[in-house]
Amino acid sequence: MSDLAELMSRDPLQLTDADTDEIILRLRQARAQYTLGVKSAGSKKAATPKAEKATGPAIDLVALGLMPATGVKP
Repeated sequence: MSDLAELMSRDPLQLTDADTDEIILRLRQARAQYTLGVKSAGSKKAATPKAEKATGPAIDLVALGLMPATGVKP
């Protein structure tokens, strides 16, 4: 049978019933795979960091003796 892209590029009024059936079959197969979780097409967006909640003043770990005082702040 013809490639789906080639079928979709044709004039819709010139498609035969067999061509239309092939397009419908391929689209139904793609939808079935999508609902099963096979999502190979499309782009995946990078996860955006969520806004941190304000929890009050920062805890000084060096003052608590939990980190060495190296000049690098946590």
